[in-house]
Amino acid sequence: MAIEAKKISVGVVGLNVMGCRIIACLLMAGHKVVAVASVPNQMIFAESRIVEYFLLAKQANHNPVPEHYLKNLLITENYSILKSCRIVIECNADRPEVKTAVYSKIESEIKDDTILVTNTPVLVIDDLQKLSRRPDRFFGLFWIEPLYMKGPPKVVRGLKSNLEMGNYLTVVSRLWGKSSADRANQQSKYAAYREHLIFLKSHQHPR
Repeated sequence: MAIEAKKISVGVVGLNVMGCRIIACLLMAGHKVVAVASVPNQMIFAESRIVEYFLLAKQANHNPVPEHYLKNLLITENYSILKSCRIVIECNADRPEVKTAVYSKIESEIKDDTILVTNTPVLVIDDLQKLSRRPDRFFGLFWIEPLYMKGPPKVVRGLKSNLEMGNYLTVVSRLWGKSSADRANQQSKYAAYREHLIFLKSHQHPR
């Protein structure tokens, strides 16, 4: 059975610039999106940032109509609305203490079968899984800018990631952008970088 974006609600927590760009791509793919502000002032700029990205996509001949897509968007500070989401993407500062606090709020509300995803090119997914109550449903995403041209994002699995959930996330993520040679090249660079981080960590000596 084909997966239809319109039947899958996706949550995004963290409405910084990158979070809003991800939201725009999800909307253009056809999803209903719950956008949760992780800090209050994100509510002020979120919609304008999303519309701005639609306009950038329009310049690249994607021709999105903001009014059409914004009907499928809910911007809120209420984490409880994430209960309706099949996938939740966290997009906040790459600091473990920040992510720990956000994960706790998310996991207090989402269903057991909801997939929790972090957007980070810096932190190691295996380490971030340890901050989650359910590491088996925890994954990473790696996007290449501009998102509307370079997608779909790379799904990054941790050591404890559930295989079936990972396969489902990979299939859904293919709705979120176009394939490109640049994407393949950037993903290989990211994989090498991640392996380097793991190598350095495994060779650290206690002081």
